[in-house]
Amino acid sequence: MNNKIKKNIKLFFLFLILLLSYFYIKNHLDEFKKILDLNFYQFIILSSLTFIGFLLNGYIFNTLLELFNVNLKIKEWFSLSILNNYSNYFLTKGGQVLRSIYLKKKHQFPYKNYILIFIFNNLLIIFSISLVVIFTSFFKFLHQLNFNFNLIIFFTLLSIITIIPFFLSKRILKFFSPKFKHWAETITRWIIIRHNKKIAIKIIFLTTLLIFWGSFRIFLIYKMLFTPILFSSALIIVSISLLSPFISITPAALGIREFVMSYAAKLAGEDFAIATAVATTDRVVSMIWVFILGSIISVCFYKKNSLE
Repeated sequence: MNNKIKKNIKLFFLFLILLLSYFYIKNHLDEFKKILDLNFYQFIILSSLTFIGFLLNGYIFNTLLELFNVNLKIKEWFSLSILNNYSNYFLTKGGQVLRSIYLKKKHQFPYKNYILIFIFNNLLIIFSISLVVIFTSFFKFLHQLNFNFNLIIFFTLLSIITIIPFFLSKRILKFFSPKFKHWAETITRWIIIRHNKKIAIKIIFLTTLLIFWGSFRIFLIYKMLFTPILFSSALIIVSISLLSPFISITPAALGIREFVMSYAAKLAGEDFAIATAVATTDRVVSMIWVFILGSIISVCFYKKNSLE
């Protein structure tokens, strides 16, 4: 399948999602009208929480680069965090492409190493998500709250699958090296970096912190505009929604993230339509700052490169 066909398929799905979203919002107008009730002070509070989320994402990325002894300046990893989100709105996975090119140009960071930290990070993200969902579900069960046993089964299996690559023996990994000659060097480097427990634990901690921070933001949106929910429900909603980039077929997971978040809310015992309105509110606040900061940083990068 060539790039043109892939692009047309993605545009088709984006158009389809936007069309379905239009009719969905039209049929649940009462819930979505409440978004307009967001006042200036509430917007500032949510913006501040979103901004800290950008900082956390940037710091996680900088921590990953420590695997290869690369340390970015604060302005670098924060700018890349913003540009990652900004670029995703123009091209699916555009943020990953931009960061890899930047690291290659500015820090002579090989693309194969970028693929390694990408895999390392995503495995630990899924593992962290799984842990949060499992423990939150058990908490709900112990306190006789709305409980979904299927979530525990699914995320227990998912956590096992994602942690396996960190414990595969050298013999097994080296067995695959000759069969995938282009990846032999990458597999060898994986054998080395997977044993960096300090960074792995740090990534799990920071990702869990990011989940709790995002959950607090969603919890506040419910409290500000809709019926308040339990924080444990917010944790499940946000945790599962973080899986949306892995199944994204639209720029910045537009529509996909909102659907996943709403479905997660349903699994947590919350209303689907209200969750969609909450997810939309969160998206709007985030988009405003992503486009403002993304545009400013893009201009700064362009001017700097022009002078060089």
